[in-house]
Amino acid sequence: FHADFIESCNQVRKDRDKLYENLNAFSQLSVYQPDANFIFCRLPDAGLNAPQLTEKLFIDHNMYIKHCLGKTLTHGDRFIRIASRTEQENINLVDALASILGYK
Repeated sequence: FHADFIESCNQVRKDRDKLYENLNAFSQLSVYQPDANFIFCRLPDAGLNAPQLTEKLFIDHNMYIKHCLGKTLTHGDRFIRIASRTEQENINLVDALASILGYK
C-alpha cells in the first residue's frame, strides 16, 4: 500500500495548497503558510469575530471550522483554523466564507 499512501499524501498536499491559494484571495484575511492539513487565518479587526464566523458558517452552510478563542494567543477571537478536505469541499467552504465575509 506504500504507493497508494504516497499518492494520497500528495493529493492532500495539493488540495491544501489550493485552499491556501484561494483563501489568500481574501484581501483582509491574513492566511498563514501551512505545514499540515489545516490553514491558520486571522480575521480583520472589524467585522465578525472568529466564534461568530464559526457559528454563522455552521448554521447557514452546515460547515464547521475551528475558532481559536480560549487558546493561549493574543486576540484568539480573531483566529480560525480551517481543515483542508477534498477539492470540492474546499471550494464550497471558500464560497461560503466569501458570502459571509462580503466578498461575493
